[in-house]
Amino acid sequence: MKTICIILPVLNEEKNILILVKRIEAALSDRNYIIQFVEDGSTDATVKIIEYLVNKDVKYKLLQRKKLSFGSIRGSALYEAMELQFKNLEIEVFIEIDGDLSHSPEELITGIGIIENQQADVVIASRFVKGGRIIDRSMSRNLISFISSKILGFIFKRSIKDYSNGYRFYNRIAAKLILDHTIYYSSPIYLTEVIAIWLKNKLRINEFASTYYGRKEGLSKLRFIDLFKAFFCIFEITIRYYIRGFQKKSSS
Repeated sequence: MKTICIILPVLNEEKNILILVKRIEAALSDRNYIIQFVEDGSTDATVKIIEYLVNKDVKYKLLQRKKLSFGSIRGSALYEAMELQFKNLEIEVFIEIDGDLSHSPEELITGIGIIENQQADVVIASRFVKGGRIIDRSMSRNLISFISSKILGFIFKRSIKDYSNGYRFYNRIAAKLILDHTIYYSSPIYLTEVIAIWLKNKLRINEFASTYYGRKEGLSKLRFIDLFKAFFCIFEITIRYYIRGFQKKSSS
Protein backbone atom coordinates (compact mmCIF):
# COMPACT_ATOMS: atom_id res chain seq x y z
CA MET A 1 0.00 0.00 0.00
CA LYS A 2 1.30 3.47 -0.89
CA THR A 3 2.39 5.36 2.21
CA ILE A 4 3.21 8.98 2.98
CA CYS A 5 5.98 9.80 5.46
CA ILE A 6 5.74 13.08 7.35
CA ILE A 7 9.06 14.10 8.91
CA LEU A 8 8.44 16.34 11.89
CA PRO A 9 11.43 17.78 13.82
CA VAL A 10 10.44 19.04 17.27
CA LEU A 11 12.12 20.85 20.15
CA ASN A 12 10.05 22.02 23.13
CA GLU A 13 6.74 21.90 21.25
CA GLU A 14 4.50 20.52 24.00
CA LYS A 15 1.79 23.12 23.30
CA ASN A 16 1.65 22.39 19.58
CA ILE A 17 2.09 18.66 19.00
CA LEU A 18 -1.44 17.42 19.66
CA ILE A 19 -2.99 20.33 17.78
CA LEU A 20 -0.74 19.68 14.80
CA VAL A 21 -1.38 15.93 14.83
CA LYS A 22 -5.15 16.42 14.88
CA ARG A 23 -4.93 18.77 11.90
CA ILE A 24 -2.76 16.27 10.02
CA GLU A 25 -5.22 13.49 10.81
CA ALA A 26 -8.09 15.61 9.48
CA ALA A 27 -6.21 16.53 6.31
CA LEU A 28 -5.15 12.94 5.56
CA SER A 29 -8.14 11.06 6.93
CA ASP A 30 -8.42 8.86 3.85
CA ARG A 31 -4.69 8.30 3.32
CA ASN A 32 -2.12 5.86 4.67
CA TYR A 33 0.67 7.75 6.41
CA ILE A 34 3.23 7.72 9.20
CA ILE A 35 4.57 10.63 11.23
CA GLN A 36 8.27 10.39 12.05
CA PHE A 37 9.06 12.72 14.95
CA VAL A 38 12.68 13.76 15.42
CA GLU A 39 13.37 15.08 18.91
CA ASP A 40 16.61 16.86 19.80
CA GLY A 41 16.58 17.22 23.58
CA SER A 42 13.37 18.95 24.64
CA THR A 43 13.18 20.06 28.26
CA ASP A 44 9.37 20.24 28.43
CA ALA A 45 6.76 17.49 28.03
CA THR A 46 7.36 17.03 24.29
CA VAL A 47 8.81 13.53 24.60
CA LYS A 48 6.04 12.31 26.92
CA ILE A 49 3.37 13.51 24.50
CA ILE A 50 5.06 11.80 21.56
CA GLU A 51 5.54 8.60 23.55
CA TYR A 52 1.81 8.66 24.30
CA LEU A 53 1.10 8.89 20.55
CA VAL A 54 3.60 6.13 19.73
CA ASN A 55 1.96 3.78 22.22
CA LYS A 56 -1.45 4.71 20.86
CA ASP A 57 -0.86 4.02 17.16
CA VAL A 58 1.91 2.42 15.07
CA LYS A 59 1.79 5.24 12.54
CA TYR A 60 3.63 7.48 15.01
CA LYS A 61 7.41 7.00 15.23
CA LEU A 62 9.99 8.67 17.47
CA LEU A 63 13.66 9.25 16.79
CA GLN A 64 15.43 10.77 19.79
CA ARG A 65 18.80 12.44 19.44
CA LYS A 66 21.18 14.36 21.67
CA LYS A 67 22.15 17.86 20.63
CA LEU A 68 25.94 18.08 20.82
CA SER A 69 26.59 21.41 19.09
CA PHE A 70 25.49 25.06 19.18
CA GLY A 71 22.96 26.42 16.72
CA SER A 72 20.15 24.65 14.95
CA ILE A 73 20.75 21.08 13.71
CA ARG A 74 17.45 20.84 11.89
CA GLY A 75 19.17 19.67 8.71
CA SER A 76 20.63 16.53 10.23
CA ALA A 77 17.28 15.80 11.88
CA LEU A 78 15.56 15.83 8.49
CA TYR A 79 18.29 13.70 6.93
CA GLU A 80 18.37 11.03 9.64
CA ALA A 81 14.59 10.68 9.70
CA MET A 82 14.41 10.36 5.92
CA GLU A 83 17.27 7.86 5.88
CA LEU A 84 15.52 5.79 8.53
CA GLN A 85 12.17 5.70 6.74
CA PHE A 86 13.58 5.26 3.23
CA LYS A 87 14.01 1.59 4.13
CA ASN A 88 10.21 1.31 4.11
CA LEU A 89 9.59 0.53 0.43
CA GLU A 90 5.90 1.39 0.75
CA ILE A 91 6.70 5.07 1.26
CA GLU A 92 6.37 7.01 -2.01
CA VAL A 93 6.10 10.59 -0.74
CA PHE A 94 8.25 12.26 1.91
CA ILE A 95 7.13 15.50 3.56
CA GLU A 96 9.09 17.87 5.80
CA ILE A 97 7.01 20.14 8.03
CA ASP A 98 7.76 22.23 11.11
CA GLY A 99 6.36 21.35 14.52
CA ASP A 100 5.51 24.89 15.65
CA LEU A 101 2.31 25.35 13.59
CA SER A 102 4.05 27.69 11.15
CA HIS A 103 3.02 25.44 8.27
CA SER A 104 -0.56 24.57 7.45
CA PRO A 105 -1.40 20.83 7.40
CA GLU A 106 -4.47 21.71 5.34
CA GLU A 107 -2.04 22.23 2.43
CA LEU A 108 -0.69 18.68 2.66
CA ILE A 109 -3.02 17.27 0.04
CA THR A 110 -1.95 19.94 -2.47
CA GLY A 111 1.73 19.04 -2.32
CA ILE A 112 1.04 15.31 -2.20
CA GLY A 113 -1.17 15.57 -5.27
CA ILE A 114 1.55 17.26 -7.33
CA ILE A 115 4.03 14.50 -6.47
CA GLU A 116 1.57 11.65 -7.00
CA ASN A 117 0.45 13.06 -10.35
CA GLN A 118 4.13 13.03 -11.36
CA GLN A 119 4.14 16.75 -12.10
CA ALA A 120 7.33 17.17 -10.09
CA ASP A 121 9.95 15.27 -8.10
CA VAL A 122 10.10 18.00 -5.45
CA VAL A 123 7.44 20.49 -4.36
CA ILE A 124 8.05 23.54 -2.17
CA ALA A 125 5.22 25.21 -0.25
CA SER A 126 6.17 28.73 -1.25
CA ARG A 127 5.60 31.99 0.56
CA PHE A 128 6.81 34.06 -2.37
CA VAL A 129 4.81 32.85 -5.38
CA LYS A 130 1.55 34.56 -6.29
CA GLY A 131 -1.01 33.78 -3.59
CA GLY A 132 1.57 32.98 -0.93
CA ARG A 133 1.21 34.78 2.40
CA ILE A 134 3.14 35.40 5.61
CA ILE A 135 1.18 36.12 8.79
CA ASP A 136 2.39 37.35 12.21
CA ARG A 137 6.03 37.66 11.31
CA SER A 138 8.22 40.73 11.65
CA MET A 139 9.15 42.75 8.59
CA SER A 140 12.84 42.14 9.37
CA ARG A 141 12.42 38.36 9.28
CA ASN A 142 10.36 38.56 6.10
CA LEU A 143 13.01 40.70 4.48
CA ILE A 144 15.81 38.30 5.40
CA SER A 145 13.90 35.33 3.94
CA PHE A 146 12.91 37.22 0.80
CA ILE A 147 16.37 38.61 0.08
CA SER A 148 18.10 35.29 0.75
CA SER A 149 15.73 33.51 -1.65
CA LYS A 150 16.35 36.20 -4.29
CA ILE A 151 20.11 35.73 -3.95
CA LEU A 152 19.84 31.95 -4.10
CA GLY A 153 17.55 32.24 -7.12
CA PHE A 154 20.19 34.32 -8.88
CA ILE A 155 22.86 31.72 -8.01
CA PHE A 156 20.91 28.58 -8.82
CA LYS A 157 17.52 28.96 -10.55
CA ARG A 158 15.40 32.09 -10.70
CA SER A 159 12.11 30.29 -11.31
CA ILE A 160 12.26 28.96 -7.74
CA LYS A 161 11.01 31.72 -5.43
CA ASP A 162 11.32 30.22 -1.94
CA TYR A 163 14.58 28.48 -1.08
CA SER A 164 14.32 28.63 2.71
CA ASN A 165 10.85 27.39 3.61
CA GLY A 166 11.07 24.02 5.35
CA TYR A 167 7.70 22.76 4.10
CA ARG A 168 8.70 20.38 1.30
CA PHE A 169 7.41 17.31 -0.52
CA TYR A 170 9.51 14.87 -2.57
CA ASN A 171 9.44 11.41 -4.12
CA ARG A 172 11.77 8.43 -3.65
CA ILE A 173 13.96 9.53 -6.56
CA ALA A 174 14.71 12.82 -4.78
CA ALA A 175 15.21 11.06 -1.44
CA LYS A 176 17.65 8.52 -2.87
CA LEU A 177 19.62 11.25 -4.60
CA ILE A 178 20.26 12.90 -1.23
CA LEU A 179 21.16 9.60 0.42
CA ASP A 180 23.62 8.86 -2.40
CA HIS A 181 25.56 12.08 -1.78
CA THR A 182 27.78 13.24 1.06
CA ILE A 183 25.90 15.98 2.92
CA TYR A 184 28.11 18.59 4.54
CA TYR A 185 25.66 20.59 6.63
CA SER A 186 23.50 19.70 9.63
CA SER A 187 22.23 23.26 10.12
CA PRO A 188 19.24 24.79 8.26
CA ILE A 189 21.62 25.47 5.34
CA TYR A 190 20.93 21.80 4.62
CA LEU A 191 17.81 23.03 2.79
CA THR A 192 19.98 24.95 0.33
CA GLU A 193 22.53 22.16 -0.06
CA VAL A 194 19.80 19.63 -0.84
CA ILE A 195 18.02 21.83 -3.37
CA ALA A 196 21.36 22.53 -5.09
CA ILE A 197 21.95 18.78 -5.45
CA TRP A 198 18.46 18.30 -6.85
CA LEU A 199 18.92 21.11 -9.36
CA LYS A 200 22.36 19.87 -10.41
CA ASN A 201 20.77 16.50 -11.18
CA LYS A 202 17.94 18.03 -13.21
CA LEU A 203 15.08 17.06 -10.91
CA ARG A 204 11.75 18.78 -11.53
CA ILE A 205 11.03 21.28 -8.75
CA ASN A 206 7.65 23.03 -8.52
CA GLU A 207 6.06 25.38 -5.99
CA PHE A 208 2.55 26.12 -4.81
CA ALA A 209 1.24 29.12 -2.89
CA SER A 210 1.44 28.57 0.87
CA THR A 211 0.53 30.52 3.99
CA TYR A 212 3.26 30.79 6.61
CA TYR A 213 2.33 31.61 10.22
CA GLY A 214 5.24 33.32 11.95
CA ARG A 215 3.42 33.45 15.30
CA LYS A 216 4.83 36.94 15.86
CA GLU A 217 8.40 35.70 15.59
CA GLY A 218 11.03 38.39 15.34
CA LEU A 219 14.78 38.55 15.13
CA SER A 220 15.09 37.33 18.72
CA LYS A 221 14.17 33.80 17.64
CA LEU A 222 16.73 33.85 14.86
CA ARG A 223 20.04 32.25 15.73
CA PHE A 224 22.69 34.69 14.57
CA ILE A 225 25.29 31.93 14.54
CA ASP A 226 23.26 30.32 11.75
CA LEU A 227 23.11 33.59 9.79
CA PHE A 228 26.84 34.04 10.21
CA LYS A 229 27.57 30.55 8.96
CA ALA A 230 25.02 30.74 6.15
CA PHE A 231 26.98 33.30 4.12
CA PHE A 232 30.08 31.12 4.02
CA CYS A 233 28.10 27.91 3.51
CA ILE A 234 26.23 29.30 0.51
CA PHE A 235 29.54 30.36 -1.03
CA GLU A 236 30.91 26.84 -0.52
CA ILE A 237 27.78 25.20 -1.98
CA THR A 238 28.04 27.51 -5.00
CA ILE A 239 31.63 26.36 -5.59
CA ARG A 240 30.51 22.74 -5.54
CA TYR A 241 27.52 23.48 -7.80
CA TYR A 242 29.54 25.17 -10.53
CA ILE A 243 33.09 23.86 -10.13
CA ARG A 244 33.87 20.93 -7.84
CA GLY A 245 30.64 18.97 -8.06
CA PHE A 246 28.77 17.18 -5.28
CA GLN A 247 30.56 14.17 -3.86
CA LYS A 248 28.80 10.82 -4.06
CA LYS A 249 29.18 8.23 -1.34
CA SER A 250 31.28 5.18 -2.16
CA SER A 251 29.26 2.12 -3.15
CA SER A 252 31.33 -0.18 -0.91
